[in-house]
Amino acid sequence: MNVYKFGGASIKDAAGVRNIQSVLELTQQKSLVIVVSAMGKTTNALEDVVAAYLDSSPELDARITSVYQIIGQLLRSFLAKRLIPFLMRSPYYLDSCVLL
Repeated sequence: MNVYKFGGASIKDAAGVRNIQSVLELTQQKSLVIVVSAMGKTTNALEDVVAAYLDSSPELDARITSVYQIIGQLLRSFLAKRLIPFLMRSPYYLDSCVLL
């Protein structure tokens, strides 16, 4: 089994997600785990949430909302349009997936 982890700048845009697709096509592994974490500016936004919490900032709710917006935009525009359809077409697609 191989585990591939992608995150940050490597998947910040559509070209990065297409690169994931290319890597997966090259592997042709049947036992494969794919981990996608902290796409784009997610880490920075999470750091802003922690800073707002520690400072008891009235901006905390807005910063939390910003994280949800970033994640939602990324999931809609990249995963839904590129990676998930690719995985579903793959002969190695697993019957169940877990999103953490």
